[in-house]
Amino acid sequence: MVLPVVTPTALDTKLIPKIASIVADKGMTVVFEVAGVSGYDPATGTGTKTGKVRHSLKVTPPETFSLRYVDGESIRMGDANIILPAEDLEFDPTVGQLVEVLGIDWIIVSVLPLMTGEQIGAYQLQIRR
Repeated sequence: MVLPVVTPTALDTKLIPKIASIVADKGMTVVFEVAGVSGYDPATGTGTKTGKVRHSLKVTPPETFSLRYVDGESIRMGDANIILPAEDLEFDPTVGQLVEVLGIDWIIVSVLPLMTGEQIGAYQLQIRR
């Protein structure tokens, strides 16, 4: 599937670098482990996966959910949110990816793109141990 080219708005142009700058200054470094892709077959639309690739990136410190939001299913006790800036991101965060935070492995259980206009400025990631 070919996605349409999205022209950044004035808001995109201002906010995306600002989000990245704030998180770079105030955030913490975590490690994302994603499947590597070594080749792509346009006829089938599939990539040849290689081993895991680790990306060290800055995110906001994990913030646990208020107890009033914990329902035991979609949000569990101990789940947390982190914000990952989308600027210059080399992969799309997906459910099931591993995130190492302060030496502890977490799994992404929800990905919410945060739009700044026509483009994704950041991702809100719900993570679980």
